[in-house]
Amino acid sequence: MSSAAGASASGLPSRRTVLRAGSRLAAGAVTVALGGCGIRLQDDAPDLPLLQRRSIPDEAALIDEFHRATSLSQMAGRIPLPTALVSQLAHIHDTQAQVVHGLLSRGGVPDHVITAAAPTTPTAATTAASATATTAVSAPPPATVAQLTAAEASAVSAQVLAGVAGATEPNRSVLASVAAQRASAAGLLGGTVTWSDGDPLAPPTAARLLEATRPVVYAFEVVAAQLAGDQRPPALATLAALRVREGELTGAAGASATADPLGYALPYPVTSPDLARRLAGEVLTRLVEGGLELIPVLPAGSTSLTAVVRLQSQAQFLAHEWGAVTVPFPGMAYP
Repeated sequence: MSSAAGASASGLPSRRTVLRAGSRLAAGAVTVALGGCGIRLQDDAPDLPLLQRRSIPDEAALIDEFHRATSLSQMAGRIPLPTALVSQLAHIHDTQAQVVHGLLSRGGVPDHVITAAAPTTPTAATTAASATATTAVSAPPPATVAQLTAAEASAVSAQVLAGVAGATEPNRSVLASVAAQRASAAGLLGGTVTWSDGDPLAPPTAARLLEATRPVVYAFEVVAAQLAGDQRPPALATLAALRVREGELTGAAGASATADPLGYALPYPVTSPDLARRLAGEVLTRLVEGGLELIPVLPAGSTSLTAVVRLQSQAQFLAHEWGAVTVPFPGMAYP
């Protein structure tokens, strides 16, 4: 009688059977130990073929944003004799990088994945920097304000904003807030931002943004009336910008717009230039704080987000001009 498959003539398991079984048991033990017991690998642990990490939502977009913020912070830090604004931007971008890194880490993304060198797309800023760069990797060349301005403006390119629009909530709000901050920074540095065309705002969305804008227009009519001399032209310029904003939103809102009341209640009587300047900063700050509230209701992937980011960047630009503090995430608390 022939022996059973895998058994020796003595009836004991063959060496080949033992080895095969041992391999299967070893693989099963690894799977159980790592999967069933929930052991968390150290960040510097070697990649194991049996393990596949599942990406978190918007992981690639957040990693790209981490690298952009880090690059901008380093660029601002390499500008000789920086102005107060440049130093402030270096700190702002460093904070953005830290916060986004925290979002990724809490989602379980390993640090070596977050900080891995990302391929860069040549821009006017990077091309100019590389043209003057030396071969010393440890000593990057000084940066210029023009390079920083171009890099800030690149954060609102059509490609970047399309990626923001396609993100899930709440990451979409985080990325939109950062994009608005970058656009306002480019303007404050003396640059011009070119905005891509996007889907029109839905009338109900435009109507709600209009309701937030009208009280600010009214407040600046009061501010302009209280200021005189060389303080009056800046107030009139801000008022003109706000009226353009109001007109744009009125047209987009259409029949969804409510009737404009004759006036709005002010937080206190404005009877002096000092109180007028105080009111100017406060109403513009509130406009910034509420500028992203409608991001969650925008259709996912809709480029109407471009208009919201543009309006938010304008509000932050104007607020900065009237003494408001520029923050890393305008329109939201730190995520």
